[in-house]
Amino acid sequence: MLEVVDVSKTYKKPLVKALSGVSFTISRGETVGLVGPNGAGKTTLIKIILALLIPSGGTIEIGGLNVQKHRYEVLRRVGATLEGARNLYWRLSLRDNLLYFGQIKGVPSSVIDQRAPDVLEALHLNGLERRLVGTLSSGQKQRAALAVALIHSPDILLLDEPTSGLDVPSIDALVSVLTGLKRDHDLTVLISSHNLGFVQSIVGRVLFIDKGHLVGDMPIAELERKNAEDSYLFTLQAREGLRSMVTALFPEAQLWEKGEDLDMVMAIPSGETLSSFLIKLEEKGITVLSAERLNKDLLTVYHEMLEEGKTTHDE
Repeated sequence: MLEVVDVSKTYKKPLVKALSGVSFTISRGETVGLVGPNGAGKTTLIKIILALLIPSGGTIEIGGLNVQKHRYEVLRRVGATLEGARNLYWRLSLRDNLLYFGQIKGVPSSVIDQRAPDVLEALHLNGLERRLVGTLSSGQKQRAALAVALIHSPDILLLDEPTSGLDVPSIDALVSVLTGLKRDHDLTVLISSHNLGFVQSIVGRVLFIDKGHLVGDMPIAELERKNAEDSYLFTLQAREGLRSMVTALFPEAQLWEKGEDLDMVMAIPSGETLSSFLIKLEEKGITVLSAERLNKDLLTVYHEMLEEGKTTHDE
């Protein structure tokens, strides 16, 4: 559905390389998160996909069509919300926004009037179609922007910081709405967001971007698999030669000094239980002071990916 190939973007005044050789593919029906720190290139990439910016290099195709060469045809297949609900005219009513933006995408007003009730009901905006958008709450504005993005029945939806300015109940409502849309309409969705909890709750895969480079691509199922590996933080009692002994036994373990003792993070070896592993350590003369099961969340993986990306870039 979406294919991004070796995309780069350099701004000349001042000279800034915003994107460097970014490549990925999103299949029909996938929901993918795009995460990274401020200035990483997320919004630049979204704008290039929407043909709002011209890339310095590389190509983007949606449904097999080159975005730059077939701009208007492609954009009829795309719905998008930009940060701050900027795809809305706040001085127009919600209905007028639906009519205006729907007709720009080639949808007759009669068809928009037929679709609008279902779209507004799905987004919990019933009864607000005559309200000026500027009078809506932040959560309602964000859902109104989503309604405008969906009114022409797009194949792919691009959401740039959809939780910006929303409180927790509004974010929960947005998760519910997006889950329903994905289930009922087989939408392909790309979400750029700083809200990692929101991303983890809604997507099936995460792209990590830093300083214009794609530094990671992980299915959420892989994150869940990592959690299922039973990783533990063990505190080992100090003894002579402890670090070298542990390194020889478990080269994959991560080790940190903790005063005179040693902290060790590793997954329980396949076929072992915590009890049998502790017994094995005692038999090797290693005393375990404490053992704590660890769960990796998206924030942990996010920081790991950024650190790996920094190392790669520095090289």
